[in-house]
Amino acid sequence: MRGGICCLLLVLCAGVGHADDAEKSMKFYSWWDGSWDVELKQDGEVQKFVMTITRPNPNVHLVEGFGVGLWGYDPKRKKWVGTGFATDGSFFTTVLKGHPGEVVTPGIKQKATTISKKPDGSVEKEEETWIYVDDDTASVVGKMTNADGEESSFEYTCKRRK
Repeated sequence: MRGGICCLLLVLCAGVGHADDAEKSMKFYSWWDGSWDVELKQDGEVQKFVMTITRPNPNVHLVEGFGVGLWGYDPKRKKWVGTGFATDGSFFTTVLKGHPGEVVTPGIKQKATTISKKPDGSVEKEEETWIYVDDDTASVVGKMTNADGEESSFEYTCKRRK
């Protein structure tokens, strides 16, 4: 009986640890709440769109603009993860490699990996660096490798709408 109680306490404590990590991540990423003017530069082309990030219950981020995504804390990976569908019909998953600190401050950089599955079944992989430029601007710089092994670079600039 005593072993069962110890196991139950360990499970409860582990759940609290995940809840704390999820809460800390949500606090950090709440910096993104709101509307953003986004400019994407890729292959010599520039696309502009508005991205809106809301926080419905449960405590996750719903991202709309270039498709729709749901972002939140993944307790198995212990990372902030986004998954969703782009406007071209691709399904994507982005995993951020952790966040430094309690809140976003200018100069913070994070690494992320995105895998996109295209409607034709091909897969693209991205390696990204998220850069928090100032209180209202972030930049995502990355390299994408398509299914044929061809590489291209891209940059998103996100500016908070006032």
